[in-house]
Amino acid sequence: MGAAAGRLYHPDTGTWKTIHRGFSWPCLFLGPFWYASNGMGVWTLRAVLLCPVTLGVSWLVLPFFANRQRIVHLLTSGFLPDEEAHRFLSLHHLITRFCPVVHGENDIRHPSA
Repeated sequence: MGAAAGRLYHPDTGTWKTIHRGFSWPCLFLGPFWYASNGMGVWTLRAVLLCPVTLGVSWLVLPFFANRQRIVHLLTSGFLPDEEAHRFLSLHHLITRFCPVVHGENDIRHPSA
């Protein structure tokens, strides 16, 4: 697992998820099961179909992109970044600087223009 890049908070469920940057070791060892355990059904199907087509090479390539795919999946599922994650995600152009920032469970702030 890559280094932690911050945490994401889902305001409806109150759930916090830690996000990581870089190479995903769990994805390397678990392959499509890693995608399934993270609730990423479309990527689970893609990984299962790609593995026999690429003779297993995809199993070695997908971990380089898995953490980013998980971050995008969580953001599209309604999760909001904390301050550390906001800086990381802005730097890597995964969100705009106007995305709300979570400072605590009941303290979600919208950055000013």
